[in-house]
Amino acid sequence: MNDLTVTKEYLPTTVEELNAFILIGKQKLIAHKAKIRAIEQTRMAIAAQEAALADTQDMAEILIDAEVKMGEILGAIPQAGNTLTSTGGRKATLPPDITHKQSHQAQTLARNKEIVEQAKAEARESGEIVTASKVYQIIKDKPEKTKDEDSDAVFQLKRWWRKATKKDKAVFLSWIKEG
Repeated sequence: MNDLTVTKEYLPTTVEELNAFILIGKQKLIAHKAKIRAIEQTRMAIAAQEAALADTQDMAEILIDAEVKMGEILGAIPQAGNTLTSTGGRKATLPPDITHKQSHQAQTLARNKEIVEQAKAEARESGEIVTASKVYQIIKDKPEKTKDEDSDAVFQLKRWWRKATKKDKAVFLSWIKEG
């Protein structure tokens, strides 16, 4: 009955605060990685290495959670569309200090939470440190199958059908009627 539930209430709630949190967190993550390298070079106890790695993994996961949350917030901001200002420029739809690249990456992570969670779990198991950039790359490299995309068999069938003679087509249609 006393199950432990993990919540992400420790994260800031505005895009500006999340952006600052992520920027500072990335620098902390760099320091954690440097600490791990120093521990490895000095050949300290394995327990110290494992503790430093666990702290670094925790920090990396918190940063990814922050990027996912920022992506959710940015995704909820209505698009200004194709509106031009009086000077001919476009109206900014993003908060200040957020680039389109950051926004795109954060929103991509937010749309693929299951991949984010899977990447975090795999990194934890393998003793690696997961970053938002690595997860984003995993998502980008994932083969995307759209609803309009045919399966391999249908693709081959369509290709064969275009090359088939009338006799071949008649035989095929008779097979379908039989089956």
